[in-house]
Amino acid sequence: MEAPKQVPMVKEQDGVWTYTTSMPSPELHTYCFYVDGMRMLDPSNVYMIRDIATHTNYFLVDGELSQNYFVYEVPRGTVSKVWYPSPTLGMERRRMTVYTPAGYEDSNKQYPVLYLLHGAGGDENAWSELGRAIQIFDNLIAQGKAEPMIVVMPNGNGAQEAVPGEYPNSMYKPSFANPKTMEGSFEKDLSGYHEVCGKSLSYYK
Repeated sequence: MEAPKQVPMVKEQDGVWTYTTSMPSPELHTYCFYVDGMRMLDPSNVYMIRDIATHTNYFLVDGELSQNYFVYEVPRGTVSKVWYPSPTLGMERRRMTVYTPAGYEDSNKQYPVLYLLHGAGGDENAWSELGRAIQIFDNLIAQGKAEPMIVVMPNGNGAQEAVPGEYPNSMYKPSFANPKTMEGSFEKDLSGYHEVCGKSLSYYK
């Protein structure tokens, strides 16, 4: 993937600044503006995503590689923000995002569980909001390309209860380098984590 780069815009006779590019490749593309050296979002584009502590505008270009990023008229799953106890990390409660497939609430069958962990600096919102995981699972399951499953998206930052701002005394700027991240505190006992989640989420069949 190419590194982000700045490209100059041209001021037209009517005072409007423009930039024209060839058709971008099928993908989710992000961008922002720099005005007199100051980074700004596009005030005409309401579609924004957060990557750690940075917000950017985005747009989707349809094509084979990006087709599952879009929302289609397919059965849709349910997304829940679930709090659970975490004795391994010494916390009374932590939050994770959980996806259950369409029809889950009305079914007595057992479902496989996928634990989907974000990269460095992410949190329990990263896959569902930045990675478009919900749209991808809905579309792949509807196409028969994926088995209906439960997807657990935890917060892999061992020092956080949840996304900054979502628990007491947490109104701070998200950071790429968080304590107890990528050093094993969270990952050291996945079997125990599975057991804790299973007990906490008793409605998971």
